[in-house]
Amino acid sequence: MGNRATVIFTNGERYSPAVYLHWNGGPESVYAFLEELDRREVRADAEYEAARFVQIVGEATDSGGENGLSLGIVNGPKSDSPEELEAVQTDHGDNGLYLINRNTGEFRRFLESGSNWKLEELTPETVAAEFREAETHSYRAEFRKFFQALSEHKKVEATT
Repeated sequence: MGNRATVIFTNGERYSPAVYLHWNGGPESVYAFLEELDRREVRADAEYEAARFVQIVGEATDSGGENGLSLGIVNGPKSDSPEELEAVQTDHGDNGLYLINRNTGEFRRFLESGSNWKLEELTPETVAAEFREAETHSYRAEFRKFFQALSEHKKVEATT
């Protein structure tokens, strides 16, 4: 079916458009994409970070042969209230929703629970443990190699 998730960036006051991932929505991928944002020194408003996140995910998924339905953007929430987050028109599916504030380093995670499909927030301790586990996943090394090779390729293209 997929490995779905929704990623939203915030600065605490404003919320980005919601980025829908049909594939690569697991913590091992999402945290690797966020690491690439850091490597590229992307820091700005929530909307700009979301746009660059989409670019990074697109670069990675285009290289893997996934079809064009693996990445989408919809209107984001107006706040982080449960009602606003649940109203985001994506399928939170397998991996729920990530709410990222890179200015403060706060990563919040919400998963759908039970048959009512309501989002429930994971504890900060659970998110931290998930992050540590994701850092050891083989995807991290694969993504690092991919983005390093992509950077080197772009440098070569720029000089020719």
